[in-house]
Amino acid sequence: MNIYEKIQKCRVDLQELKLKKSGENKFAKFKYYELKDFMPSVNALFLKYGLFSNFSIVDDKATLRIYDTGAENSSVDFVSNIASADVKGCTAIQSLGAEHTYLKRYLYMNALEIVEDDSLDGKVGSADFEPEKPANTDTDYIAGIAALASTKELSEYVNANLPKIKDKSAFIKAVNARKAEITKG
Repeated sequence: MNIYEKIQKCRVDLQELKLKKSGENKFAKFKYYELKDFMPSVNALFLKYGLFSNFSIVDDKATLRIYDTGAENSSVDFVSNIASADVKGCTAIQSLGAEHTYLKRYLYMNALEIVEDDSLDGKVGSADFEPEKPANTDTDYIAGIAALASTKELSEYVNANLPKIKDKSAFIKAVNARKAEITKG
């Protein structure tokens, strides 16, 4: 069996498992696959069919290379451009981790033809299509505090957002903690 046959067998076997989506976007109201939803099954199938995978990012490309462990120099590449995850309120390393996670998930989904619902396609172009703009929650506003670098920015952020906050005590607590970090550093 060559590498293409092995990958195809993995695709079919994976489909038959009826994977469940554990990820949930509460703002846009949809579920999605997380790596943990399919990677254990993928690893078991790759072991069964003699495949090995390696995810890497070089320059501006992310690559998932699948090797046939029984055939020297036999591999297939799945490649994607990279894009910034731009996750609000994250440190640089957290944002980088999010980029890696997203790219890895999408490359595996592409390689193994793990399908998501195409809910957007059914709406685009219709007269009543309007992209949803999720409302920020207290958690979003609190997470945004971590990105502020000065007491002036902090003050402006509080003035702009405090009226929108439901749990003002948690927000103020987070503001005070960030203020202490800024003045200490």
